[in-house]
Amino acid sequence: MQRAPENGMIGPYRRFYGFQLPRGGSISAGNGIHIHGALMLKDLVAGIASRSGIRRTLGFIALNFAACVALAFLLELVKTNAALAASLIPIVLSGWLFGKLGAALSAFFIFCAEAVYFSLTGDGTPPTLQSMVPGILTNSVYGLIGVVLRVVHDMSNQIKTLNAKLVTKNKMLQEFSFKDPLTGLHNRRYANEFVSRIASTFLKQITTPEVAARNIDLTGKVMLVMIADVDDIRSVNERYGQEAGDRVLVEISRRIREAIRFDDSAMRWGGDEFLVVCPMVRKANAYQVVEKVLDAVRSRPVPLDDATRSAMSVSVGAVWVPFMEAHPFAIAFDFAVELAEKALQVAKREGRNQARLALARDDAAAMPLEHVPKSVDDFFEKSGCCHLVAIGAITPPPALPRRDRPDPTARLAPSLHPAR
Repeated sequence: MQRAPENGMIGPYRRFYGFQLPRGGSISAGNGIHIHGALMLKDLVAGIASRSGIRRTLGFIALNFAACVALAFLLELVKTNAALAASLIPIVLSGWLFGKLGAALSAFFIFCAEAVYFSLTGDGTPPTLQSMVPGILTNSVYGLIGVVLRVVHDMSNQIKTLNAKLVTKNKMLQEFSFKDPLTGLHNRRYANEFVSRIASTFLKQITTPEVAARNIDLTGKVMLVMIADVDDIRSVNERYGQEAGDRVLVEISRRIREAIRFDDSAMRWGGDEFLVVCPMVRKANAYQVVEKVLDAVRSRPVPLDDATRSAMSVSVGAVWVPFMEAHPFAIAFDFAVELAEKALQVAKREGRNQARLALARDDAAAMPLEHVPKSVDDFFEKSGCCHLVAIGAITPPPALPRRDRPDPTARLAPSLHPAR
């Protein structure tokens, strides 16, 4: 015979508290109230029996006992019922510290203490219900005030906790929004939002008189901006698949990051391009920094899969900021990146696996600020105030080993070409 389904709340009661109900039966409203009351009493006893519950119970008893004694002394001293207003303090404190149950118990204890006091010090007439109503109402209001304070306190703590979690989540989301998921480097959005500020701050530092007063040597130091583009990455994707191309990008990004200093920044600029920003670099060392990035990639083969490795290289376009010493703020960071991209195009066109560093000509120092070109093409073609220096040009790496991707229609060959 199939067993009748239980009420959704009865199963847990039977399992955890051992209430035995008739098989196949249901629970009545009266039994439900009795069970609920028994559970509340059981939870209350368990809470009091715990170590923290014992401390809270002793604190509650001490608070209300001291309040009853103090109220009795106050009534003897003042000799007026106005002293009963002092019962507000223990009841409100009990509600704030111990919650609704604490406020109710405290109001009851204080009321009983007042009743005992007036019975002992009065004319011996037993108190009537009408005489007890004002005290009950007054203590109930005091308890309600304590409960409201406790609710407000708990809500304030919850709001603080939620705000702290929200701030943490926002920081995580912001960090994720500034990270490239493939390489783990910062992305273009990070460069546009933060690196441009760093460049502006650097320009202000090297042009501020206070820097020289602090004996900070910034002579000949610049911010080097490089854009590195992976050579022949399309062939890797076509021959070995997109996964192999992603492995190449991850490995090259790791090598570039290891080739620069800890304070330098390497970002994925887009696709197979990487933006590298190196502040506080001496002009004499800038060439070595660019060549170090080139050598980090082409010095050893890059794994395409578990069994295949291939020589890879990058082409680099570079420029430093300030571009013109006579006009440090004439070239903004965004414009410097465009100059680096233009230099990169020349390096790719001249054979790849090399770099081009865009420098201002010596005669550009005497150029008035209003005559400084406003576009990249004018810098290279019309004004003639910029020239390119080749760095690290060597023989391009050998061609990729041939390994054609499997033809997806090969297994259909028998049906496509039946035997004659």
